[in-house]
Amino acid sequence: MAATMHEEERETAELVANEMHRLGLDLGLDWGLDWGLASASGKLATYVSLVVRWGRRINLTGRPEAAAFVQRQLPDGLMLAARLMSTTTTQEPVSLLDVGTGAGVPGLVVGLLCPHAKVTLVERNQRRCSFLRTAIFELGIQCDLFDKDLEQVASQLVPAQVSLACSRATWP
Repeated sequence: MAATMHEEERETAELVANEMHRLGLDLGLDWGLDWGLASASGKLATYVSLVVRWGRRINLTGRPEAAAFVQRQLPDGLMLAARLMSTTTTQEPVSLLDVGTGAGVPGLVVGLLCPHAKVTLVERNQRRCSFLRTAIFELGIQCDLFDKDLEQVASQLVPAQVSLACSRATWP
């Protein structure tokens, strides 16, 4: 039996669904009656709720409001996930390196929506890493997290195994 979301998460799920509609995305997700955590829509709503809750305590996104996050930051992850879902197969999984991931966009979103992708997150801020560990655990995402600068972990990353690298706010 699927767990029931709180009203805030239900509203957040609606925000996410509306943003996806605005972007013209249909990721094959169930946006209907199943609001349980097991559904991808439920996991996205839970992720956004985690960002908002943690954002009130530590600086994750600048503005700890669900609507602002869904409209300004989440689209980067949604668009990348949509692209990866349309161009990759389980026989040729993508390997994403997200450097300076902050609140986990796009890495965690890709990990949620593309479970076949190998996602590696690099974030040096320890408070943000605490958030990322919590989100990874609560959402059941399979990914690697390095809590150091890219320069410090570069030797542990095999370039041939990274098919896509991204960084939204690491370099000027």
